[in-house]
Amino acid sequence: MEDDSLTPEEIKSLRKFKATLFDLYWDNFGFFYIHVVPHPELQMGNRGLLGKEKEAGVILAIGPTACREIASEEDSLYAELQFGLKWEKLLIPWDSIFRIFDKTQNSLTQLS
Repeated sequence: MEDDSLTPEEIKSLRKFKATLFDLYWDNFGFFYIHVVPHPELQMGNRGLLGKEKEAGVILAIGPTACREIASEEDSLYAELQFGLKWEKLLIPWDSIFRIFDKTQNSLTQLS
């Protein structure tokens, strides 16, 4: 049986690819969505993952009006996003980003 696990170099490359793709969406779409799946290092502020999000993940709206602060790091994305009237500090590991897509879903990238 083949071992499907990624090498540390492949993981680093995939994280860099996701960060670059995120920057591309940020620069070209202005407003887009990311589907984040549960991950041990995912931090969703005081909110956390709710209900079915604990299994399926959550889709986050990303854009200048939806983000108060955003910073790309080597292993993760830091963002302050608004949920209702409350701002939450999120730490999103690149490994937890499953999908990135624009508002009309004309551009959709599914990742693993």
